[in-house]
Amino acid sequence: NGRSDDPSAAYYLACAFARAGQKDDALPAVTTCVDRGWFQTALLERDSDLDSVRSAPEFADAVEKSRQTAGVRLDRHKSIVEHLRLEKAYPRDYSGTKPIPMILALHGFGSSGAEIVEAWRKAADDVGAVLVAPTAPHLTALDGYGWGSTEEGEAIVLGAIALMTKAHAADPSKIVLTGFSQGGTLAAAVALRHPDLFAGVIPICSVFDPATAAVPLKAMPFFPRFAILNGADDAEAENNRTATRLLNRVGVPVRFRLYPGVGHAFPRDRDLELRSAGRFVLNIPDQGK
Repeated sequence: NGRSDDPSAAYYLACAFARAGQKDDALPAVTTCVDRGWFQTALLERDSDLDSVRSAPEFADAVEKSRQTAGVRLDRHKSIVEHLRLEKAYPRDYSGTKPIPMILALHGFGSSGAEIVEAWRKAADDVGAVLVAPTAPHLTALDGYGWGSTEEGEAIVLGAIALMTKAHAADPSKIVLTGFSQGGTLAAAVALRHPDLFAGVIPICSVFDPATAAVPLKAMPFFPRFAILNGADDAEAENNRTATRLLNRVGVPVRFRLYPGVGHAFPRDRDLELRSAGRFVLNIPDQGK
């Protein structure tokens, strides 16, 4: 964004120097990045762009400083999670007498919980699930909200699950995590970090980022079903295709839908496609109604 205090600019500069083998330039850029407040420690630790400088003592010092910065942010973040406000929509026939499936929806960058509730409202009702959507904590230049670090978003997701299962609205064995764009990227990352928590995951126009949460290399005893939705003209279509292949390789049930003529957007027949994805990940036969 051109600001002289922007940690992202220094981070990407460090990556460029490291990829070019210019270690003497890369390491000062890494140091500058964390001095400016870089808090995405998982990315710093795993980003393959930085492999050429990873063994340097200066890099270890930078990781530790980033971890401390992230810890301070997460401490401040706890009050947000403790007082989390959720947008909710219940199916028309909900009696309140027994737990039902839950769809936890994460909005995209610059959006809000209320907007993604409207996108999912009909589909959630059709599959008989309570729909829950938090709003991210960081105000953006787009007059909407962003999720911040993976760890901050993760804390909100786990907090929302705890609130909804404690209230007996959500069946803990039938939780679906979905998200659009940045929200979908967060959904995929949280699901890969906590696969035993979710029955299904529906990332939409998202990124599977091995730097923050890698697809496992072998089959696991508990793993959610995935329905991955992407516009064929979206920049991340190939990333999603690769993730599908990796998940299939370890036996994860995956349904990948690529929509011709669609870019970074929901499918044209949104309600039908979201309902079908919801039924797939919950392992409910799709009757096509």
